[in-house]
Amino acid sequence: MVQYFSQRANDQFYQQKLPAYLAKLDPLRAPKIPANSYALFVSETAQQHPELKFAELAKFSSSKWKGMGETEKKTWVVKSENLQQLYQKNLESFIKKLPPAPAV
Repeated sequence: MVQYFSQRANDQFYQQKLPAYLAKLDPLRAPKIPANSYALFVSETAQQHPELKFAELAKFSSSKWKGMGETEKKTWVVKSENLQQLYQKNLESFIKKLPPAPAV
């Protein structure tokens, strides 16, 4: 079975035609939903502490988030709101690019 997939990977379709096909589909991909303020905080905490494993990172970041005041959380909330506004703009432009639905 591994031979089949390795042969298919070397096939002309997978080497030449598939990337071109995916490039045509790329403009029609919907924008990703942005992360919320807590997810942004955890992401930055993970970058600051790469030595932490996933479970340790979850415990560390959740306890730190719970201990933060509203003013400290405000920076993450503002970042999240900015990403949400950008997402809304991108979503509107994406919807405009969609082809009309076929008539039934």
